[in-house]
This record gives sequence, C-alpha cells and structure tokens, in this order.
Amino acid sequence: MPKITKTVHIIRKAILLSVLAASVYVYFHPDTVFVPVAASQRKKLDGLFLHHLTTKYFVFHSNIPREKLDDFGRTSDLFIDLFNRDFFRIDYKFPLHAYILPDVPELKKFMQEKMGVQTFPEIFAGAYHALYRAFFTHRNAGWGTFTHEILHPLVDSSLPAVPSWAVEGIPAFAERFYGYEKDGELRVQWGYPSPWRIQELEGRLARLNLEEILSGSGSVSEASLVCIFIYKQGKWKSFLDLVQKNEKNGYPTFLEAALGMTLGEVEPRWREFLNDLERKKSDLYRLPTTKIFPTEEEYNEFMTYVNGIFR
Repeated sequence: MPKITKTVHIIRKAILLSVLAASVYVYFHPDTVFVPVAASQRKKLDGLFLHHLTTKYFVFHSNIPREKLDDFGRTSDLFIDLFNRDFFRIDYKFPLHAYILPDVPELKKFMQEKMGVQTFPEIFAGAYHALYRAFFTHRNAGWGTFTHEILHPLVDSSLPAVPSWAVEGIPAFAERFYGYEKDGELRVQWGYPSPWRIQELEGRLARLNLEEILSGSGSVSEASLVCIFIYKQGKWKSFLDLVQKNEKNGYPTFLEAALGMTLGEVEPRWREFLNDLERKKSDLYRLPTTKIFPTEEEYNEFMTYVNGIFR
C-alpha cells in the first residue's frame, strides 16, 4: 500500500474508532478507611484467568492471547515511566493489578458477577477499584481508557493535596493524546479534548465559570478542560509540582500559583481558550482517537492532519 494511502486509511480508521471508543470511566473508591482485599480473595479472582504477566509495575490477568498481553504489559510500563517524567513524581507501592476481559459484554458480566457492580454508564470501557488496587478493562478499550484509570491510584497516592476538581480532571486530561515509541520511551503530545466531552458541554461551553469549577462544583468534562487550559499555558508540569509540594505561593489556588496570576487576571485567557474551542467545535468532533504509532515518521504524518484540526 502506498505510504500516503496507508496514512489516509489510518486516519479514517482512527476517526471511526474515535466515535466508537468514546467512553465513560468508573472509579470505585471506598468512603471508609482503605482496607486491601485479603490474599485469598485476590487468588480466587486471579484463578479465573489463564494468563498472568508480571512486569515492572503491574500484574496482568487475562484470557487474551499471550503475545497480545506481553505487548500490552511492555507498553503499560512505559506509560508509568512517562507519567513519572511528564506529570509528577510517582509515589505508589507497586504492583498494580490489571484484569483485561475480551470485550464489553464480558467486562460487564465479570463486574456484575465477581465484583458486585449492577449499574453501568451508557458507554462503559473500564473501572478502577481501590480495594483491589486494580483496574478492569477490555482488550479493545484503547490507551485512553488505560491512562485515565491508571492515573486514579497514582494521583491518590502521589498528590495528597490535589484539589477536588483535579481528582477526576487529571485522569480525564490524559484520555486523549498521540505519540510514538523511540529508544525505549514514549514520546507523547497531550492537550487534546475528548470529542464526546465537548459534546457533553454543548450549549454552555463558552460560558463555563472557572471559579465554580475550581471550587469543585463542575463536571469531569469541565475539569478536564481546566487541565487542558493549564497545559496550553505551558504550566502543566509547574501546576503538578506545586500540587505535589502543596505550595500555592500565597495564592488561593494552585492554578493561580502555577500561572503567577489572580483569577481575575486569568479570566481573559480562559475566555479566549473557551471561545477558541467553541469556534473549532465541529472540527474537534473529528479528532481521531488516542493512538500510539510504531514509528516517528508515521506519527509526524498523522500529526500534520491532527494539527490542522486543533492546535
């Protein structure tokens, strides 16, 4: 297949998957004191799967082909290294357990019969369960599901001072990205909104109140946009560093501390950001799904298309 034809094919396929993979993630976190499940309970759960893989950071359990599980495990470890490099210093007692089911029906069945979960969002792709220190997903969920779910325990353990809006905002920020692997590392471009989250804010996108979101009264989709806004201001790492150190430098919020501005001073930039999203809304719906490319060349060709939609 000619290279340009192959690239167009990949783009078209990614756009289709973007619609199919729009997912809602569930985070099961106990309101009571954290008490891990007993080893016997874990062993019973693990015994339901044929394949088990221990990596640097994870223990995977699945019935998918072993070679697919090996590939998933290797890339998953690279994501933890990436978060440690690009987000915050990870302070977590690994390993994390991961249960990968074949598809959505099997995932729902497993969560109902084995985990006691009886209700699900309309679109369901995965869940993190704090008592089991594990996330549950299916093989076709995509890396956006993985990054969202895996960031929940990492944020909980590494950022004890995280503001309430960012508990979900940070994982949601990491749902949509594009990258490639080089020299044993993932190189990733962040800062893209999930199209289905933009659609969720239809009719009120340009009017979102930053102060209300920071107070914790906003939705997950709103919080994810605040994170993208911080990233677009070039202050993402500074913001996370301040949260990890619990330092606000005399400001009421971590956002103000990261930007070195009061909310009143930030407001014009926030409005400009939202207005730009509103203008590009129809284009944002065409953003391809999260993707990791095997080569830098394919990534660069693909990003020419993506950057034509959203910068």
